[in-house]
Amino acid sequence: MSGKKRALALVTAFAVLFAMLFSVCFIAAELGHDCVGECCSVCRQISICENVLKTLGVLTAAATVCGAVNFTALVFAPCAAKALPVPTPVFLKVKLSN
Repeated sequence: MSGKKRALALVTAFAVLFAMLFSVCFIAAELGHDCVGECCSVCRQISICENVLKTLGVLTAAATVCGAVNFTALVFAPCAAKALPVPTPVFLKVKLSN
């Protein structure tokens, strides 16, 4: 199951990268087009590409923050667990007699 999740994550990452790359390329290629007015399909497509880039930028930043928090928790959780004493009967000085 881990291999399928990894493959799905890679496919998703490449899809996001593909969308970002080609949105930027389309905007750069069509930036100086001859606009026909209010109903210009190229301007509408440029607007859609800008919205895609804004959305993917926010999602990428959120995923990066979540990954950093998760990594920090994985790194520092074992250190914190070792620092806390384990409450054993000997540590608590409890006498176990029947």
